[in-house]
Amino acid sequence: MSNIIPYNEVQSMAKTVATSGLFGFKNENQAMTIMLLSQSENKHPMELIQKYHIINGKPALKSSEG
Repeated sequence: MSNIIPYNEVQSMAKTVATSGLFGFKNENQAMTIMLLSQSENKHPMELIQKYHIINGKPALKSSEG
């Protein structure tokens, strides 16, 4: 279980994620929503960022690379 990260710090991370373009999020709000969901599941905000991408504006679980 991870510690809750303050909202303003998550917001800063979301801006960085969206600006980087590395994870397919087109804007800060998309990244922020996934990051807040992560925290609601007691996970680090970046954990679900790595597991989801955005397809047609909606989060979709990435296929496993098994």
